[in-house]
Amino acid sequence: GKVSIPYPPTGVSGGARRRVSLVNADGSGTKHTTVADENGAYCFQLSAEPRTREVVLSLGVTPYERDAGLILTTVENTVSVDTIPVQNVHFTQSLLSLRGRVQCLGQTCGDEKIQLQLKPVSHEGPVATVTAERASPKDTFASFEFPLLIPGRYAVKTLKSNWCWQEETVEVELKESNYEGLELVQVGYAARISSNQDAELQYQVPGVTGA
Repeated sequence: GKVSIPYPPTGVSGGARRRVSLVNADGSGTKHTTVADENGAYCFQLSAEPRTREVVLSLGVTPYERDAGLILTTVENTVSVDTIPVQNVHFTQSLLSLRGRVQCLGQTCGDEKIQLQLKPVSHEGPVATVTAERASPKDTFASFEFPLLIPGRYAVKTLKSNWCWQEETVEVELKESNYEGLELVQVGYAARISSNQDAELQYQVPGVTGA
């Protein structure tokens, strides 16, 4: 099998050289341990038996690694063995997604390109940028997704500075499952106007008039 940790949190090692253990599911016999190679691959050699038996393979994750944001899809795999080699018993890092939408002011979002930035708050990591997309030209919202995230706190910020926002930056926390339903709401438009003398300004936005 293989240990795959493609995005290890800061201070946590990847899949290479990790220790994998094997015991009989009924608790009998001796515990076997091996170390994955530099590519994360590991192998156990067991005596062939005509009677099928179940064994449990496990990969240890320390409290420090869990607190740092390392989650595996499983830390134990139970398999049946007899006289035929068993392959592809993998331990894989669980990565999360953050999904949400931008709620636009007015009838539709138009043809505007709305970029959003995601920055880790609770840990070190790269800053990511995505563009919110509309499923239909008539939609009043545009959806976005940040994939391949480890658990932790993140700040999501809109980069469209000529729009006004209910909240320009929102912090969210990812735990052990994907985060759904984050919403950034446009509440107006920003405009910079300069004049060399006093002047009365009239403006209009969809559904609102002011002076």
